Amino acid sequence: MIHARHACQRVIAGVLALIFAGEPETVLCQTRESIDQNLAALYAVAGCLEGYAGAPEGETIQYPRIRSEYPQALLTRTTTGSMAIAWETAPLPPAEDSRGFSLVVRAGIQSQPGIKRNFGVSINDVPRFVVTTTEKAAWSVQGKDGGSLQFTGIMRDQFNDAFGYLRFNLPAEWVVPGKPVRIRIAGEKAGVPTWLMVFQDTDVTSYLKSKAGNEAYCDVSIAAREKSVTVVARGSSNLVGKTLTCETASGTASSTGFSLDSAHASARLTYHSGDGLPARLLIDREELSLPQGLASDSSASRMLLSRLVTIRTQQTAPQAWDVEYMSIYTPALGSSLVGFSQSSGGAGTLYLVSSSHQDVAWMDSPQQCEVDRDEKVITPALELMGRERDFCFDLEDMLEVREYIARHPDRKELLARYFREGRLGVGATFTMPYEDILSGEALVRQLYAGRKWFRKNFPGCDTRIAWNPDVPGRTMQSPQVMKKAGVDYLVISRHAKGLYDWRSPDGTSIRTFSPGHYALFLERTLGKPFHEAGSFLASSSVEWRDKVVPESKSIPVFSMSDMSAPASYK
Repeated sequence: MIHARHACQRVIAGVLALIFAGEPETVLCQTRESIDQNLAALYAVAGCLEGYAGAPEGETIQYPRIRSEYPQALLTRTTTGSMAIAWETAPLPPAEDSRGFSLVVRAGIQSQPGIKRNFGVSINDVPRFVVTTTEKAAWSVQGKDGGSLQFTGIMRDQFNDAFGYLRFNLPAEWVVPGKPVRIRIAGEKAGVPTWLMVFQDTDVTSYLKSKAGNEAYCDVSIAAREKSVTVVARGSSNLVGKTLTCETASGTASSTGFSLDSAHASARLTYHSGDGLPARLLIDREELSLPQGLASDSSASRMLLSRLVTIRTQQTAPQAWDVEYMSIYTPALGSSLVGFSQSSGGAGTLYLVSSSHQDVAWMDSPQQCEVDRDEKVITPALELMGRERDFCFDLEDMLEVREYIARHPDRKELLARYFREGRLGVGATFTMPYEDILSGEALVRQLYAGRKWFRKNFPGCDTRIAWNPDVPGRTMQSPQVMKKAGVDYLVISRHAKGLYDWRSPDGTSIRTFSPGHYALFLERTLGKPFHEAGSFLASSSVEWRDKVVPESKSIPVFSMSDMSAPASYK
């Protein structure tokens, strides 16, 4: 790939093995709350038409929330007052009554405790509503001339920002049947970047219906007594009206219906203990597999085309068992796995390149960042190398090494050993320079204070790769300068994924690699549900081998973010 020294830890032979290697408990981290919230959202948007069809205006952003496979969104901020977004709906159908129309889009809004910012909403270029930021996950706004907005939040991300569905209730006199509605949202002039985004989904209502039709959870308790066996089930509200059936080894079957119990569905049945213990349970035609004779605990998952089903059975007392059932809607995972299996026979190796993005002083002061690089990144990486012989790590620039040995001169030889073994890599520049604002001499000095210093201070060690993934501009002569300094490879970011030969005006080229955004892997997998992470890995592999480097058997994935700690993926 980039260089043999930097072909970091081989994580797994094939993405399929990685996806299915997880324990079933990984799947069960999908909370019942998320299913309940989706059902609440479906109820909240009942009767809505799709609120987005096209004709977008304004800034766009890739922001994977709720539906990671559809991250494209329009973004407005409360900066200058002119950073607006706009779009059109599909033409409205004929009006069936005088109450008007309701439209829905997927949306997100920044939550800032104690700070309120305003966004103006216009319908067909007429100002109608003002949305004010709030810490609430659900809110509504009444228009002064009628109409209303309703936001139903179904998740908060790691920044505590709210994402969900925004419903527009528009009086009939505001719109024209047969014509599209133009919606415009603009942040006020506040000089701060508080944001609101609208995702460019065209299938919100059908997606929510499909999700509700494929997702459910149910907790079943089985209690065997001297004369009877009781089965009690409690699950998500979309089980109401379905049938719970218990079949025994003797062939007898008992059934009952789920009914609404508060906000959940519940069912209860009792049969004679002489018929034996349950051999299998069914919710309508969905079988909940049980271990034979309930003699052991079990946990199993099965992957269907559009959903992932997990069933776990555990004995809780001598004659009592709990069964957990969960079905999660995963259309992206199913299609990604099918695509992956059809791509080059599904064979290949995923390489996980471990690093940590380190600006000199982005996360804190220069002094504090130096401490954090030591305590949160480099020292833990060295400790991991000591425990795991196949763990490798890359440092982006030489400043990190120079700071570290100044703080820990006794560990210089340890670093040297890992450098010589090829398990610890380092970029060839002193820092990661803003190339477009440096003079030619300053660029050259980056390599003097980088690779030249490294070879002098670590005899027998060398580096022929530079990292510069996150700078706002580049200069055309960089490849020439690097090549003359003995650097053959460069890692960049915020460019399209791929391998490139970046050429200077004199024709000098350097092999350049971009993973897309350097933090994309962690953004799409860390703390995400099993199916989202698996779908990302499979679809990324297909993209790499079909579009980026056709027929490639080696698929790179970068595990890094700003000041991210090294992690073992064993």
